[in-house]
Amino acid sequence: MKGDAAPAGQAAPPPAPEQQSSVRSQNSRLGLLVDAAATAPDDDLPEQHVRVQPSPSRKPRIKTKKLQAIALGLFATSVTLAIMALGVWQVQVNDGGDEGASGGVCEQPACVLAAARMLQRMDLKADPCHDFYQFSCGNYLRSQEVPDDNFHRSMLQEMQEEVLAVIKKLIEQPPAEDENEAIRKARKLYASCMDRNFRTSHYKQYEDLPVFALLSAGELGPWPLLRKVPWDPNEFQLHRLLGELAVYQVHTILEMYVTPDEKNASQYTLQFYKGQPAIETAYYLNSSNPDYVRYLRSYRRLLRESVLLLTQGNQDSLKDAEDILNFESSFANVTETTKCAPLLINGTEDPNAEELSRMTLVELQEAAPELQWLSMLNHTLSRLDVDLPVPVSELTITFRCRGYLPDLVRLLETADSRTVANYLIWRFLFKFMPYLGNKFLQIWIEFRKDVPDANEDKLYLSRWKQCANIVNEGLGLAVGSLYVKSPYFKAVDKKALKMVKYLKKAFRSVINAEDWLEEAKKKEVVEKLDTMGNKVGYPKYIEDPEALSAEYKELNLSDGNFLQNMLTLKKHEVWKELRKLSRPVDKAKEWLIQPLTVNAFHNPTTNEIIFPLGILRHPMFNLDYPMYLNFANIGVVIGHEITHGFDNHGKRYDKNGNMTNWFTEEMTARFREKAICFAEQYSEFPLEMVGKNVDGNETLGDNICDNAGLRHSWLAYKEWIRDHGLEPGLPGIPYSVDEIFFINYGQVRM
Repeated sequence: MKGDAAPAGQAAPPPAPEQQSSVRSQNSRLGLLVDAAATAPDDDLPEQHVRVQPSPSRKPRIKTKKLQAIALGLFATSVTLAIMALGVWQVQVNDGGDEGASGGVCEQPACVLAAARMLQRMDLKADPCHDFYQFSCGNYLRSQEVPDDNFHRSMLQEMQEEVLAVIKKLIEQPPAEDENEAIRKARKLYASCMDRNFRTSHYKQYEDLPVFALLSAGELGPWPLLRKVPWDPNEFQLHRLLGELAVYQVHTILEMYVTPDEKNASQYTLQFYKGQPAIETAYYLNSSNPDYVRYLRSYRRLLRESVLLLTQGNQDSLKDAEDILNFESSFANVTETTKCAPLLINGTEDPNAEELSRMTLVELQEAAPELQWLSMLNHTLSRLDVDLPVPVSELTITFRCRGYLPDLVRLLETADSRTVANYLIWRFLFKFMPYLGNKFLQIWIEFRKDVPDANEDKLYLSRWKQCANIVNEGLGLAVGSLYVKSPYFKAVDKKALKMVKYLKKAFRSVINAEDWLEEAKKKEVVEKLDTMGNKVGYPKYIEDPEALSAEYKELNLSDGNFLQNMLTLKKHEVWKELRKLSRPVDKAKEWLIQPLTVNAFHNPTTNEIIFPLGILRHPMFNLDYPMYLNFANIGVVIGHEITHGFDNHGKRYDKNGNMTNWFTEEMTARFREKAICFAEQYSEFPLEMVGKNVDGNETLGDNICDNAGLRHSWLAYKEWIRDHGLEPGLPGIPYSVDEIFFINYGQVRM
């Protein structure tokens, strides 16, 4: 859905790094070396939720998909909504009513609650023809405060809070005698997270902390910064350290993912990308921005405090800390100056880019032998006991940004190997700091309170929320199996799938009416639409105890060591990802996200849309709602995700998920013409909070999908009325059903 807009007076986090897209979402990219939550960037990237710095007043802010797309919440949504809603309003003014007005008033509890919720958020004094957003949401903005453990206030955030409370109750309830092994493991992870032994004060010496075992020789270490042994640069093996970090999903100077092959979506492939600094690149490069300067200062403080904790106050280690910062600053410059074949406004790129990025691992080794790719990957595979169907040297991979490699090699050759080792191991500690112990968690929370993170949109101060979130991300299938035992969820699946059919029918009618599409291509578009998979609710195999247990069979968790459990969990996730290279893509089983995720997704390489149970909840969806509420809520989201299959990014994939140029030159030119119109229109909107205009090129894909999603959901609801008859209005709401549709949409997109 949407990410967060930056509060007034605060700088937004800079745009996400250039990456190749895999999953389009309301929050997306799943990678081998990233956290379990799916993430995502601009139109050529998976989209991300973005967390922002709270304003002093902590007023609620509008959600947007990412900060370089702030306009989607503030302007794109309001403009789209205003154009359609004001048209409807004009009809009501002229006609004195609408076709839903004769349906009476719904007095069921769900309708009463929906009406109360709607009225609480509306500013009835505002003129909807002048400021529809203020009219729909003004009272909510005026009356709400952002909670201390969040950086925004929105409907999705509220839904996520409710889901965490549900997870807490499910995990803490007494276990059944014959409880599934997977559920027992979820309880064990939660208990270790909540365990008071997490406190570092229980250790007499800091050297007794579990993390020190990893920092010793033979594991990640030796970490030169600890100064336990003399540093010998001749013994430093960069490939081994990078391979070891990959075992724990730690991104550093390189990123690695297992994804469906974009040329043959039925098979998996290994993809490499350029790495990114631990914090946003712009924090290093834009010293004229006072907020960025402050963020960098906070990051330096976190590094210094962490180092002093680990070295028990050894001041000599602070010199190493400064060297780490200087190296990362140079690294930030490398990542910023290396551009990676960005998409053009019409969604095209160099037609040879895909082929140029494909190679065997031996060819990659020849392109940058200094990184010893074969040894690096062999180390990771050996540590995880993974066998591949072909020799590693023959493995076909992709590296989207080969121009990055010479710059990276030059940086590594000119840097002190001690500093490189210190930096890489610091990245491990940075990733796992919330799990090292309570003192580390405290300084981490203080850091995250001040510094935005483009990969997160929340910061949990309550321990139970942290732990419930961790369990949901790590063992979400087990938690989901507890949640779906009620027959209610069968009905949810059925109705949501029915809505998908209506949305696809509306999309199909719009396609057939388009005059810029050639008739033969219309058939191809419709064929891709009809082939598009619909994953709604949850993977049904989690209802099978044996299948559920098998999902986590190789995951062995301990009773008390939280850090060790988190390391084991990450290793297990990487192990599962790498094993995919030995088998074809199983679309039925590959959901990519957990059942209780509050989000929705489009995956171009499987040509699927995904709507987990987490988003099929009140107030986004309710079995007892009149359907105009459901279509204005989840219906628009469904339409948005369907459209991603045909936007400037999705149109590059055929019905099977293979990347191919199936648009003719004339169609591409017409698409470009319409896309430029969108981009120019949205580029006119000012973003007063960051002092610049929207970049309509960056937000193009979501602008297209937001507009189409609303239009198609509106058409789908009208079709629903024709099939099922008029619906009653809401009690106490002095507006027609059509008007309520748009008011509700305005509140959902808040």
